[in-house]
Amino acid sequence: VMDFLPYGSVLSSAVASRKMLDDVMPLVSTLHIDRARQLHSRITRRYRDVVDVYIYSLLGTVDVSSPLLANTVDSDTIERAVPFLSNFPKLERVFFGGFESIKGLCVGF
Repeated sequence: VMDFLPYGSVLSSAVASRKMLDDVMPLVSTLHIDRARQLHSRITRRYRDVVDVYIYSLLGTVDVSSPLLANTVDSDTIERAVPFLSNFPKLERVFFGGFESIKGLCVGF
């Protein structure tokens, strides 16, 4: 179940229970990051089995009708992403993207 929750919810669960922190967090294999401030390298040691990371904060307001892919690129996400991702020894796939401004759909590359 933790593989499908937004990262903020995963962190809240870890704070709520020491058992979750010690027993469940190491088994999480997918992380869904919504905000750049969630890209903290120090807590990644808890997640030993992560193979997929979805980062939805790289692209700001995405307008699919525009000839450009995105209106903004988040510099904070750029700075934090590499140190964060380099701490996952089993990492296989990373998705960078944002949310479409009109429909709220996820877009990325």
